[in-house]
Amino acid sequence: FHLHFYIDYKDENEAGLARPTALKIDGKYYMWYSRRNLIGYKTDKNASYRIGFAKSLDGKNWTRMDEKAGIDISPEGWDSDMICYPYVIEWKDKLFLFYNGNGFGRTGIGYAVCENQC
Repeated sequence: FHLHFYIDYKDENEAGLARPTALKIDGKYYMWYSRRNLIGYKTDKNASYRIGFAKSLDGKNWTRMDEKAGIDISPEGWDSDMICYPYVIEWKDKLFLFYNGNGFGRTGIGYAVCENQC
């Protein structure tokens, strides 16, 4: 089985869509990926990498729902400027999202756990 990870930029200000990871759960497909703006992503935390989210019924046609990614930058600390390069696994009925923090991971990597309906 082969998934197609094609999603389009949300607007002309977006440029970096990277590192998709997808899971099939209860017959539906879920994808997390990195997204960033075209300009200023290295110096402006408002333009820097965030984790995006999309759903698909067939693994080919994806609907972006970035606001439902379930995670954003922290108010302070190692992941307060950017979060990027997600990798999601399902283990014991929980989803674990591993990701890089500020400086493309220079300041650390971490994970978030979804234990209930995500």
